Formats: sequence, structure tokens, C-alpha cells
Amino acid sequence: MILRAALLLALLAACTSGTEREPAAARSDPGGPIKPTPYVEEAYKRFLNKRDPMIFVMSEDGKAVFYKFCRSSGDCDEVRARADALSGCEDKARGVPCRIYYQAPKGVVWDGPPVLGLDTPAPPE
Repeated sequence: MILRAALLLALLAACTSGTEREPAAARSDPGGPIKPTPYVEEAYKRFLNKRDPMIFVMSEDGKAVFYKFCRSSGDCDEVRARADALSGCEDKARGVPCRIYYQAPKGVVWDGPPVLGLDTPAPPE
């Protein structure tokens, strides 16, 4: 019975959140703007296309993400979604800090270095 309950909880969590980690690739310059990998950029597009996107969290190196969305209006707890998204991202980020990039209803709330390729244009060369 406990195993069935654990499996059901895991299935429900998979239906309401997304987590991704870009395979090993070149790191963004630690002192400069963050350039999310194409993998993370696609995750952001998928997140924005969800019916009720809630929160999108990204690692400071632009490689790991975790997001939460509501399956139906009114059934999502914003405080829990925030905690789950931050925890989920940090689990995938392998020691790299994570920050909230997007939080409904505010939109983009990122308070870190510029992020290129999502909402921030690349600087002129």
C-alpha cells in the first residue's frame, strides 16, 4: 500500500512539474552574462506554453531548470510551488545556485546577471 502511494505521488509530481539538466557542455563565463543552453531555452518555451505556468527556476550557469504549473485553476499553492521548484533545480544543478527566473503573475523576476537568449537581447559586439 505504501509503495502504491509513493508511486502515485511520483506520477502526480511528474504531471505538474518539469525538470531538466543540460548534458555536459561549455560553461557560461562565471563573471559575465548567463547564456542558457539551447536545452534550457526549449524548456522555457515549453513552460510558457503550459496552461497556467507558475514558476520557472534556473541555475546560475544556465544549465539546469525546474518549473511548476497548475493543472487546473485554483488548485496550486504558490508557496509550495516556489519551494519545490527551487529544491528541484538545486538537485539537478550539481552545486550551482538556482534563482527564480519567472514567477506568475509578475512575469520575469530574475535578480542575477543578465540572461541572454530568453528575454534579454545579446549585447552589441
